[in-house]
Amino acid sequence: PPLLIMAAVEEKAPEKWMLIGKNGWLGGMLIELLKAGNKEYVLANSRTQNRESIAAELDEHKPTHVLNASGQTGRPNVDWCETHQAEALRSNVIGAMNVADLCEERGTHHTLYATGCIFEYDAAHPIGGPGFT
Repeated sequence: PPLLIMAAVEEKAPEKWMLIGKNGWLGGMLIELLKAGNKEYVLANSRTQNRESIAAELDEHKPTHVLNASGQTGRPNVDWCETHQAEALRSNVIGAMNVADLCEERGTHHTLYATGCIFEYDAAHPIGGPGFT
């Protein structure tokens, strides 16, 4: 009799997004984009330097995509990071590496939003105009 071979049909899992860094400026903008795109998403509650907590949230929610907009920006400004290097490194380096590594282990797409300083252009600072100081 003829041999019948059937190819396995893989169903594409529905997208589910997880945002880490929900309280920051970038996080707020990403939430608006997720809403506007009618994306299913969850907002992470863990600190990125707490590897076990991030792992538990990834395992609980099983996102297909992780957006990491977390990081220590410093208060009152970014100069704080220069005088608080250990805290800044825990969040901005170790935390970011934790998220990337945990996503890699799970085969989850991961995007890191890492910046030094973010400024909005305005009338006094147009694109191509005077810089910020």
